[in-house]
Amino acid sequence: MRLLGKTIFFDVDTQCDFVEPWGLLCVAGAAKLKPKWKALHELARKKGLQVFGDVDSHYGTTEYAQSEKELQVNAGPFPMHCAPGTRGWEHVEETRLSNPLFIPSCRLSEKDLEKSRRHRGEIIFEKQEYGLSSNKNFEDLMKGVGEAVVFGIATDYCVLYGVRALLSLGIRVTGVSDAIEAIDAEAGKKAVREMKEAGAKFASTKGILARFGQKRN
Repeated sequence: MRLLGKTIFFDVDTQCDFVEPWGLLCVAGAAKLKPKWKALHELARKKGLQVFGDVDSHYGTTEYAQSEKELQVNAGPFPMHCAPGTRGWEHVEETRLSNPLFIPSCRLSEKDLEKSRRHRGEIIFEKQEYGLSSNKNFEDLMKGVGEAVVFGIATDYCVLYGVRALLSLGIRVTGVSDAIEAIDAEAGKKAVREMKEAGAKFASTKGILARFGQKRN
């Protein structure tokens, strides 16, 4: 476990296709989390905490068939969603990014990695799979991070896989218990138990705001 290193906020997939009623894979209950996500992003900005995160970036082509096994076109469970260049791929208004650097799944050159390390805006990892570690630049760009405050969707998929990946690097994880939502309620409860057993801690949005010295009205 990393005892030293900076604290970051980690936004998991707060994309329109997962949240808005018109989204291609809308998660029931996700929209009600918008105010909490907004409060967490505002807190990070005010306190100078860097925001990291990930996004689904799906193409649905034969080139990506091996990495996009979750899609129905590849005999997976989910319809096409979060295609780059569509509104559904973008973040919801409450988590709109101010200075993002999107990190592709393919391995970056050392020159581009160094440029990414110097970026002080949001660092957002693109992925075609549930697992955050499928992004070949993830481990390198998480060096220096000691703790990640994690929120977003879905608890039973990308939040769970993201927390696993962070913990595997020795990063301390604090999940925001009332700022995550599952596709399946029972699977979500099981995922939270698994994350806790693996070493993740959990706190409410109110608790996170209080910890960093900001009251919520």
